[in-house]
Amino acid sequence: MHAFGAQFAEVHVHADTREIRVSRLLGVFAIGRVINPRTAGAQLTGAMTMGLSMALHEEGVTDPRFGHIVNGDLAGYHIAACADAQDIEATWIDEFDPHYNPMGAKGAGEIGIVGVAAAIANVIYHATGIRIRDLPITPDKLRRHGASPEGNECCLAQRCFAGTGQASPEPTFRVRRRGMTALRGNFPAGCCPVPSAAECGA
Repeated sequence: MHAFGAQFAEVHVHADTREIRVSRLLGVFAIGRVINPRTAGAQLTGAMTMGLSMALHEEGVTDPRFGHIVNGDLAGYHIAACADAQDIEATWIDEFDPHYNPMGAKGAGEIGIVGVAAAIANVIYHATGIRIRDLPITPDKLRRHGASPEGNECCLAQRCFAGTGQASPEPTFRVRRRGMTALRGNFPAGCCPVPSAAECGA
């Protein structure tokens, strides 16, 4: 009777600045019979982009004296741009639920947004050892919580499954400290070799 989804994220966290980049998002959904695949795919990828924006950018700021919203325009209320949504893919399983309605179709409007922030937060936790429980997750919050357990010498990017709190069982990316330019350059070529603890300075 309900729509279901699983969200996966791949995230890079800069070892020095704690800058966060989401390099890949994947969502797999069970939304009943898909009547129009093109519009359903656009709806799901758009919702996943909104989830990315919620996880890393969007924050309502209020004046503590009067309770007024002080960032009530797009100059102060930041949202995800095209550069933030690098590789977002949404797919679904073939499903028909005759108990829901005669067409077997379910809603695809909100299911794409709900797991993205959790997946990104889990990846950041596994990459840095820092658990942030209030959104958005920003570099200043990561810096405020101290150095990563990797000795601040390695920058980690991991895949994580929303809802489980567990990283993928296979080692993913562990890139030596060279900044975000090196991370972007190394990522398309495939999985980087995992350096030893001595190489990472651990």
